[in-house]
Amino acid sequence: QTPHTEPPTASVAVGSADRVQRAIAVLDGASPGGDAGHAEEACQTLVEAASNDVDRELPAREGARAVLNAMASYPMHLGMQIEGCGALHALAVRREEVQAVLLRGRALEMLVAAMTAHPQSSELAERAFWMLQLLSMSDPGRERFA
Repeated sequence: QTPHTEPPTASVAVGSADRVQRAIAVLDGASPGGDAGHAEEACQTLVEAASNDVDRELPAREGARAVLNAMASYPMHLGMQIEGCGALHALAVRREEVQAVLLRGRALEMLVAAMTAHPQSSELAERAFWMLQLLSMSDPGRERFA
C-alpha cells in the first residue's frame, strides 16, 4: 500500500491562508484581559506566512494593524512584544504599502513603548531596532522624517 501524500501546493496555500486569517482574528480580538500567549503564537504564524513564497497574497496590511493592536493590548508581556516586533518586520520587508501603514499608525510609539517597558531585554531591543531601521530607511520613512 502506498503512503498518503499531500496534494500539490494549492491545498497548502489554502490551509496557510486559513491559518493567517485565524491569526489575524486572534490579534484583532486581543484585549488586556485576554491570552497574550495566543497572540504571541499568532505573530509567529504571520512570520512563517510572510517568509513563505506560497503566501504572495498575504493580507500584510491587515496583519500589521492586528499586530499593533495586540502589542498595545499586552504591553507588559515580553514574549508578545518580541514576537510582535518580529511579525511587523516580516510583514513590512519589501512591502512599502505596509511600511506606510505602520508609519501612519502607531508603530513607532509601540516600538518605543515596548523597549521602555522591557529595558532588560536585548532580544526585544534588537528586534525593535531592526524594525525602526527598516521604517526609517524606507521611502515612506524618508518622507515622514524629511
